[in-house]
Amino acid sequence: MMQTDFLLDGRYQLGERLGKGGMAEVNRARDTRVGKNVAIKRLKQDLAEDSVISQRFQREITAIASISHPNIISISDTGNYFDDIAKVTIPYLVMDLIEGETLRELLDRDGKLTIKRALEITDAILAALAFSHEHGIIHRDIKPGNVMITKTGHVKVLDFGIARIENTDTITATAIVPGTPAYLPPEQAIYGTVDARSDLYSTGCLLYELLAGKPPFDGQNAAQLVLQHTQDIPVPPSTIQANIPAALDQICLKALAKDPAQRYQTAGEMRSALDGIHSTGKATPPPVISNTTELDATESIPYAAPVEPVSHSPKPLLPVNQSKPLLTVPTEEEDKRKRRFGIILILVLLLFLATGGTTLGWLATQNAANANGGI
Repeated sequence: MMQTDFLLDGRYQLGERLGKGGMAEVNRARDTRVGKNVAIKRLKQDLAEDSVISQRFQREITAIASISHPNIISISDTGNYFDDIAKVTIPYLVMDLIEGETLRELLDRDGKLTIKRALEITDAILAALAFSHEHGIIHRDIKPGNVMITKTGHVKVLDFGIARIENTDTITATAIVPGTPAYLPPEQAIYGTVDARSDLYSTGCLLYELLAGKPPFDGQNAAQLVLQHTQDIPVPPSTIQANIPAALDQICLKALAKDPAQRYQTAGEMRSALDGIHSTGKATPPPVISNTTELDATESIPYAAPVEPVSHSPKPLLPVNQSKPLLTVPTEEEDKRKRRFGIILILVLLLFLATGGTTLGWLATQNAANANGGI
């Protein structure tokens, strides 16, 4: 364990640890060159020699450094240092030090939020996502633990640790599904593929929890949660909190559609839907995607009934510049084959869980680490 009086790169005086996740740890630090307090995020020593994880960490650095937005944590410096004890080179990044608390901490303390505050926070998250999506960056792990609320109430999205940069190779060809189970889009769980609409699904899960005081699904372990996200329809949040207007129910359920084509197609579109409620305080009906009819019948859906996972839309979502799709859509035959494989894999994992299999135990440990911090 590194001493907190260590002067990293001859510049940053490390202070107390602020957080620790499955991949990295964050320390308060003092930039002795400019006399400013910052936060230093370092890859864990035992992971620094893992090429996949190192690439993932470096990808976060690239993701954050390439964008600047009031609702996205900013990065001021990056580097590597050689650990004399572990005999390994460890990458690090220097971020703004945010004085405040995570949305997870706020929810754990206060439970559900008022509708007004829930919409304010969600709007800020969507603003951050709209900007990052325009720049080809998909977060892939939107959850309360990755949202900071400053002491002045400002919202900052952080931890792009598994962000996907458009047109780069994915590094998910392992048994681990990136993301946090309680907020995991179906296509991310089954296919390992995402686009901007996947972030909107996770944001829908987050909004649901802000309103209802609990996530839309409450499986007891990672495998159960994955099955629920791929097969179950959540009950409207108003069945849990009666003061939630019907239009807000519809917005949540539309964001949580299994098929990405049935969700909001951009963060801006979802912001517009929420703005009707946020600005007037009235239940303004949300916009409906053209050329679809399924969402019009949301209220008639038997909410408790399981459904088969829905295949991807044949029309991939394009980024704002309309140049390249963010998602490569499989052919119909490939889609069926991958869906069958994904469901079989989930069932096998459940079987291992029931029998105490060590493979799933390891998987659950990795997902639990993401759920507890994802740093």
